[in-house]
Amino acid sequence: MSSIRTVNLIWETKTRASYPVSRYAVSDEGIVTLAMPRPLEVRAYDLTLISMNESKQTGSGFSVETLLKVEASSESQNAIGMTSDDLYLLVNGTKKRFLGERHNLYTDSSLSRDGKLIVAGFSDMSGSSFAFAYGDISGEAHWLHELPDSISCLALSPDGVRIAIGSETG
Repeated sequence: MSSIRTVNLIWETKTRASYPVSRYAVSDEGIVTLAMPRPLEVRAYDLTLISMNESKQTGSGFSVETLLKVEASSESQNAIGMTSDDLYLLVNGTKKRFLGERHNLYTDSSLSRDGKLIVAGFSDMSGSSFAFAYGDISGEAHWLHELPDSISCLALSPDGVRIAIGSETG
């Protein structure tokens, strides 16, 4: 049986309109990397570093259509941004599409802790074939694997060596 543990809150801050904190966005020093919208620009974001003393430092910026998911790495300031039909690799203010030559419908994506490796789950435009691809932040796909079922979620281990995949059939 599980037990309930008390958590001692060390630090809390509130931000408006940022994307949720991604899994590897908190550094060992407690600095959080968030994708924050620019106040007067539509679909423009900055990777913003927020420390425990409430100081904010703006990192690289990017402009992308409406994103379903953003994952940022605290170690490298690299990020990925997922729409329903694109996966953007966001590095030093530049953006590149992962598997840009293919027409996919993305279901989930994940970034390694160091911000160098990615994995993405997708289907073809008709939703009849399913696959996931493993690659790096430069846009190179190392391999692609087809699956019999649709992917509902996936995760990449911190070191990028293991991939966990959840499907609709369990």
